[in-house]
Amino acid sequence: MGNKYINQLNEQYLDVMKTIHDNSLEVGVPIIKDEGLDLLLAIINLKKPLTILEVGTAVGFSAIMMALNSNACIDTIERNKIMYQKALENVNLLNLNERITVYYGDAVTLELNNLKKEYDLIFIDAAKAQNQVFFEKYSPLLKDDGVIITDNILFHGYVERYYNKDLMEDVSKDLRALARKIDRFNQWLKNNKEYESHFLDIGDGMAISTKKMR
Repeated sequence: MGNKYINQLNEQYLDVMKTIHDNSLEVGVPIIKDEGLDLLLAIINLKKPLTILEVGTAVGFSAIMMALNSNACIDTIERNKIMYQKALENVNLLNLNERITVYYGDAVTLELNNLKKEYDLIFIDAAKAQNQVFFEKYSPLLKDDGVIITDNILFHGYVERYYNKDLMEDVSKDLRALARKIDRFNQWLKNNKEYESHFLDIGDGMAISTKKMR
């Protein structure tokens, strides 16, 4: 689970985090894949952000891992009340209440004045069909030297199948529509002249976007 070296440094928390990780997978809670977590923590280690915004808390697994592996204060947004409450429990369990603030609400409509004015890093891991909405809404909060990480840009291979016009008769209309929306976001991000984006086949696909210097 995640970076093995980092984990052994935080071994006092490892049992708790492994339980959260395994329980989430068992009941189908969408949490970041292990390889994606490795990359996320590596970027955090390099950038050393002091402020992080996460769009899509789920049960707080990735927010907690980011907190344990940095000195950052983290704001994270979750619209599902049950997962929001579970995230609060998990944050409290690890005594991270002073560094992790969980907001209950829809990230599409959440008022920006509830958040900090600037963030060193933004992690988008929420409703995949809304990736562009999230990016456009929250990117103005990114510092000039900040980075935006978007998870799940491949969506279990469906996006690549859609892009390559592979046969998708066995795929439901809803999944095809979602693959189309994610592909549109990926193409939009690729052509966004304000950001330099790199697309990686890690986890379920991740995009790393940094502001271009003017």
